[in-house]
Amino acid sequence: MGKRMSDWSNGYPTDSVYIDAIQPAISPWRWHQSLAFAGRDAPDPGKPFRFLELGCGSATTLIGLAAAYPWAEFTGYDFMPECVMQANALIAETGMTNVEVREASFAEMAQETPAEKYDFASAHGVWTWVPETVRRDIVAVMGRWLAPGAVFYVGYNTAAGWAASEPIRKIFAEVPKGPPGNPYGPAREAVSHWLTLMGETNPGVRAHWATMADRDDHFLAHELGNPHGTGVWMEEVAAPLADAKMAYGGPAVLAENMDGPFLDEPRLDLLRQAVAEGWGEAARDLLHGRFFRKDLYHRGAPFLGASEMVARMRALDVVPWDQEIRLTTHLGIYRRLKHHLQDDLVAALHARAAEGATLGDCADVLGDNPAQTFQIAMLALASGKLLDRRPAEQIAASEEGCDRFNMAMLRRLQTGAPSPGLVSPVIGGAIEVQEETHRTALAEGEPGPDLARRLRMLGVA
Repeated sequence: MGKRMSDWSNGYPTDSVYIDAIQPAISPWRWHQSLAFAGRDAPDPGKPFRFLELGCGSATTLIGLAAAYPWAEFTGYDFMPECVMQANALIAETGMTNVEVREASFAEMAQETPAEKYDFASAHGVWTWVPETVRRDIVAVMGRWLAPGAVFYVGYNTAAGWAASEPIRKIFAEVPKGPPGNPYGPAREAVSHWLTLMGETNPGVRAHWATMADRDDHFLAHELGNPHGTGVWMEEVAAPLADAKMAYGGPAVLAENMDGPFLDEPRLDLLRQAVAEGWGEAARDLLHGRFFRKDLYHRGAPFLGASEMVARMRALDVVPWDQEIRLTTHLGIYRRLKHHLQDDLVAALHARAAEGATLGDCADVLGDNPAQTFQIAMLALASGKLLDRRPAEQIAASEEGCDRFNMAMLRRLQTGAPSPGLVSPVIGGAIEVQEETHRTALAEGEPGPDLARRLRMLGVA
């Protein structure tokens, strides 16, 4: 018999701690860009701010951000004592003094008002894993804890991507668990057997199951074994958050402000029609085949005019970059592009950026049409052909803390323990090291010339 869920869990699987992951999408520096491109201002991540994470787990992302923004204050909350213990151990190991992790449920938080409100907040992998009552608690926290103009990141499973795969969830919910050492073995076998019997039908379900079939039981417990796990439409998040005076600002990932590079012309035609008819976000999820959304909401963030938006983007410092070595700085966007930049344009952008340049400088070398060259430069930035850099003084201020955090992650690799990633003082956010060859090289202290060069560009010593 599986372990009984306790009353305090609200059905959440507390008998298994979720995977210790690091989230590159959670980055105040990148959020500032993405919201600006969408026409909204946000708190300046280069000035002191307060950051709140709901359901922070072992808080690896939060502690990495504290290293990258030593002028800011970070607070994480999780209701699982084991996660809080793990987080506090990493805080002690890295010596971070601007971050703390506390144990509390969202219901408990909703009854409190902080001494000082927060400018940024995040909840990754929470909304579509908890019951409706807990979602209402999250909304109450946002309404009481966030300052006017604050930004809230919410990452959640989407109905568009998950709808066809709901039978997999059903199988995991119905098939009795196996022995303690293999609790989801029977469910795995049932899914595989069902797909075999279905023959060549349901290719989307097959592809989705292929991404999950080999994941460990900790992942499956939360993603498929959670009784409240589901996928939702964007409007099902936006409507309740409106009660906290929050409005949808745009995607957290800069590239997801753009549709043209990822869709062919017939799909773009349908999207234009959907936007005109008022169902644009649902159409985007369907046409992009999204399984997960990373959205930004705000509490009254000021509008930005088009000229101010362009000026901010053009002022970004950039260096040449590419996706040939898989360090996740751009969240796998490049492989989804339908329309790639021509090699001669990339070469011109790289040559200019290598001299020390802003995004505007790079755009200007491409021709005399400002609107066209700006679009090309923005696509290069969003797709990972150029890498944005924070101002030099911010990089310098965060190098020591980032080094301490990264050394802690490397110690994990060297002892064979899981290490979710690193943090970059240059881009002010996390980096996932995905390829096993890279992880092995880092553990052995010999990353090789290509990987070492890219790590140096990211400020990772």
